Amino acid sequence: MEAPEIQAFTQAVIKDVCKPRRHMLRTTFDKIFLEQQARNINSMNAYLVGVQAFFYGMKVMPISAVSPGYYLTPLASDLQEQHRDWYADFSVYQRDRQKFQQTMSSLFLRAKTWQDLRDMLPEHVIRPILPEIAALQGVHRLRPDLDTAINDQQTLHWEPRSMVMYQQISSLVNLYKGYALL
Repeated sequence: MEAPEIQAFTQAVIKDVCKPRRHMLRTTFDKIFLEQQARNINSMNAYLVGVQAFFYGMKVMPISAVSPGYYLTPLASDLQEQHRDWYADFSVYQRDRQKFQQTMSSLFLRAKTWQDLRDMLPEHVIRPILPEIAALQGVHRLRPDLDTAINDQQTLHWEPRSMVMYQQISSLVNLYKGYALL
C-alpha cells in the first residue's frame, strides 16, 4: 500500500469517528453565537473573549487579526460560563483528534493490504469508508480485530506493538462512536 492511500484512509476513519462529537460541539457553539449575535446586531460574525483573542467560527483568532475598522463586542457575561464549558470540551476534542491522528497513522502504516486495514478495526469503526474497504465488506476476516484481540488476550494474530497502540485509543474510539447515539 502507498502512503497517500493510508493517509486518506486515516483521515476518513478519523472524520467518521469524530463526526458525531464535532456536530454536538458545533451545535453548542452555534447556540452561544446566535444568542450573542441577537444582542449585538451591528457586530461582525465574531465575538471577543478576553483581551487577547476572539472567536470566528469555531476558531480562536489572535486579536491582531481583526481588520481595522471592525468592532468586536465582548461576549455577554451570562454566556461566558457556557462558552468556557464549550471551550473546555472543544479543547478535549482537539486533543483527542490529535491522539487519533498520531496513533492511527502509526498503526495503519503497518498494514500491507486493504485486508490488513479491514482486519485491524472493529465493524462499527470500519463502516464502508473507502471503496477498497467497502469491497471487502462481507469478506471474512483473516484474524480478529484489534479490539477483540485485546479483550480476549489473543496475541497470536497481531504484533504486540500494534495491540498496545490500538489499546491506547480503543476506549476513546468507542466513546466517540457512541456520541452518534445521543
